[in-house]
Amino acid sequence: MSHLRRLFGRDKPIAASPESVAHCIETAAPNAFQALRDELDAFVERVEVYRDDGEIGILIQPDADADPFTYIVSARTLRVPNFAFPEINVAEDEARRFRAEVHVNGNRERKNVADWSEEALIRDVLTTYEEHVAWDAA
Repeated sequence: MSHLRRLFGRDKPIAASPESVAHCIETAAPNAFQALRDELDAFVERVEVYRDDGEIGILIQPDADADPFTYIVSARTLRVPNFAFPEINVAEDEARRFRAEVHVNGNRERKNVADWSEEALIRDVLTTYEEHVAWDAA
């Protein structure tokens, strides 16, 4: 059993490829958010899907008095730290990691959704929205 499988239950690397991040931002997340918008439109006062440079988001506001809920997926490129072994030269393309990160109500979540399916994204938005509504009601 590989070290990654023992730690994470899978052999996939933690970082995503640039192609999977692009697919998430350009295809999976927009399709998931549009499906949510179509379903929620009859139940909430305001639901919008919007795009910006390198990100896509959905805004849900159940009524005029409630705080809006935002769920944004944004592309992020990170440099791999080399302070531990500066003598090891790493190629520039290997020194970067790519992520499709989630921001909920302006706060960064610690999850990379680059390889998630549309259904997984829909479930996560709904679960996170339920937590937001429960917190708002408390």
